[in-house]
Amino acid sequence: MMAVGVLPIETLWLVDFIALGKSSGIAAYMFDEDPPLYLRGLSLFHFFLSPVLIWQLWRHGYDRRALVAQTVLVWILFPLTWLVTNPDDNINWVFGPGGEQQLVPPIAYLGLCLLLLSVTIHYPMHLLLERLCARRPDLYQ
Repeated sequence: MMAVGVLPIETLWLVDFIALGKSSGIAAYMFDEDPPLYLRGLSLFHFFLSPVLIWQLWRHGYDRRALVAQTVLVWILFPLTWLVTNPDDNINWVFGPGGEQQLVPPIAYLGLCLLLLSVTIHYPMHLLLERLCARRPDLYQ
C-alpha cells in the first residue's frame, strides 16, 4: 500500500533534497533555519523509507490489492484530516499546496486533490509496480 501511495512522493523528496530544495521545493525546509535542527533531523526517515519499500517489494512482490486499499485509506484519511485539523497546520496539504489555497472552495479543492492523487499518483504507480514486481503467491497462502 505504501509503495503505491508514498514511493513517488518520497522519491521526489529525495531528488529535491539532493538539489538542495531547489527542484520541487518539497524538501526546502531542510535548508531553512526556521525549524529547529532536531525537527529537521526527524525528516531523515525520508532517506530510509524508499529503500525499505523497494526492498520489501523485491522480497515479497507486489500485491495488486494495494491500489484499492491505499485509495480507500486516502479517501477516508484526507477528509477526516480536513474536518478535524486547523487550516494553518495544513496536514497532508488538504487545504492547499504548501498553504491554504484561495482559488476554489475548500471542499472542491479537497475533492480535486483526492481525484488527482488517485489518477496521477496511485493508479500509475500501481501499473508500474504490477509490471515490475511479481507477486510471490507462496507468501500469501
